[in-house]
Parts: sequence; structure tokens; C-alpha cells
Amino acid sequence: MVDDLGTAGTPESLSTGSAGGRLACGVVSLSSSSSSSSGEWELTLLYIVILAVVVALLVLLILCLVCYCCCCRKG
Repeated sequence: MVDDLGTAGTPESLSTGSAGGRLACGVVSLSSSSSSSSGEWELTLLYIVILAVVVALLVLLILCLVCYCCCCRKG
């Protein structure tokens, strides 16, 4: 059967489009974030930020050591 998009003027046409029986039924919706998944994402984001800060500090330390070594060899 083909859906008539509710244009046939019958009660069934207005509710189902006269498309016949349903294979399945469900509700699709967006929810405000659930507490478990929201907490997991916040924890993951925290780990990423901490890792980025540690990497930035290590890069800064390496640059400082390189600069110090270059200055010591010149002097």
C-alpha cells in the first residue's frame, strides 16, 4: 500500500495515511543527557585536557633544555 499523506479524507487516512499495518512502532526523540553518559564524557574531557597540559609542559621543558644547552656551548 502507498501512504496517501492524509489526503483521502477518511479517519484512517488522517492517522496512518492508509498505508496499511505497521511493521514496528516506536518513539524517536532527543533527551537531555543522561547522568551516566554525561559524567563519562565530562571525565573523558577532563583526561584530554590534563593530557594536553602535560604534553605542553613537556614541550616547554624540552625547548628550555635545548636553549640552555645552546647557550652553554656558545659561552
